[in-house]
Amino acid sequence: VTGTGATTVVATFNVKGGLVRSNGVMKVYLLHSLTNNGNLKTLRVAIDGNVAWTLPAGNIAANSALVVIRNINSEAAQKIGASNIYAGVGGSSAATIGSLTVNTANDFVVTVTTALAVGTDTVTLENAILEIN
Repeated sequence: VTGTGATTVVATFNVKGGLVRSNGVMKVYLLHSLTNNGNLKTLRVAIDGNVAWTLPAGNIAANSALVVIRNINSEAAQKIGASNIYAGVGGSSAATIGSLTVNTANDFVVTVTTALAVGTDTVTLENAILEIN
C-alpha cells in the first residue's frame, strides 16, 4: 500500500460458519515490510468489521505478528491476544486481552488492513496465513 491515507484491505479470508467450534482457535500469521521512519502506519485484523488487533507501527522496517483469536465456551464469544516481533528474537505482547462477540456459527470474514498517515510511505503485506484449530 502506498499513495493513500485511506484504510486499505490487503487480505481477506472467508470462513464458513461452524468451522470454529465453541472452544476453537483462529491464528492469523502476518509478515509486513514497512517504510522505516517515524510516520504512523496502522496494521489491523478484523472479524466482520470488528477490530481484533491493531499495531500502530513507526520506526520499524518489518513486523511478524501472530494474532490468536479464541472462542471461549461459545461460538459467539472471543478473546484475543497477539505478539509482534519487529526484528530478530523478541517482541511485545498485547497489554490487555481483547474481547469480541462475533457469531462464528455463521459465515464470517477475517480482513487484514493497512492505513498510512503519510501517503508516500509504503507497507507491504508479504504473507498472511489463517489457521483454524
